[in-house]
Amino acid sequence: MFQPGAAEPLRLNMEPLSSAGSLRRPSQTLTAEPVEPLPERWQAALRNLDTASTCADSLASALDEALYLDTMEWQRAVPASQQHQAKQSLLNRVRALETLLTDCRGNLAASEKLRREGEARVQELEGELENNAQVFRLHYEALLDKDQTISDLQAVISALSLGSIDQQVEGGPGRAQR
Repeated sequence: MFQPGAAEPLRLNMEPLSSAGSLRRPSQTLTAEPVEPLPERWQAALRNLDTASTCADSLASALDEALYLDTMEWQRAVPASQQHQAKQSLLNRVRALETLLTDCRGNLAASEKLRREGEARVQELEGELENNAQVFRLHYEALLDKDQTISDLQAVISALSLGSIDQQVEGGPGRAQR
């Protein structure tokens, strides 16, 4: 119902397509007679129709600007398009392989660094082992010298003790009295 002071609703008049086949928006005209407002669902439907009309106009203008090819041109364009797609595919593959190569080079550099560090550690350990072997060799020679000295001293002690036993048996000065 019409209420005084309220904005008057618009009345839509639908027009058919023009003879040229292009779509136009429905024209909206103001009427002097009061009209009841449309229900919300109808208003949403009208908004949807307006959006559809805008999309149809865009499509019509795109078709007007479209390039039409005859069969011969189409047959020439298809291989070129396929070649372009193959080229793009190969370029993408090259980029992926370049990325993979860069990653592999980085991994190789890291493993080479680890290898060099390992070789340096091996040389360090070999040096320590050689030093330890020399120290052990010196200790072993010292032990052999001491063992030889002990053997010599034991031989001297046994020779001395045999000499004193011989003297006691012969009745020498070290003979014990009973």
